[in-house]
Amino acid sequence: MSKKNPDALTKQDLVKILNKKVGLTHAFALESVNAMLDAIADALISGQHCEFRDFGVFTTTLHKPRIGRNPKNPSQTYQVPGRRAVRFKPGKRFRDGLRKSTGA
Repeated sequence: MSKKNPDALTKQDLVKILNKKVGLTHAFALESVNAMLDAIADALISGQHCEFRDFGVFTTTLHKPRIGRNPKNPSQTYQVPGRRAVRFKPGKRFRDGLRKSTGA
């Protein structure tokens, strides 16, 4: 777990899980995790979406440019540029697991 946030699952934690559950060497598990994360990032950057059945779908959305205001001086405005952002929509089994864990 992360030193900054003990509840966070880190890349190194995933490597250790692969090492224990699948029996991969540390080096091969690290290479596998890096390759998977790189493939997801490359697909999203190129405009594709990443769909993992029962887990969820990663997509990108476009936030349009807009006019921002200074909260301390509302008459002062500035241009906020448009940007792409990643969105995650959990799959059914994942959503159901979250509901069960929260008691909702």
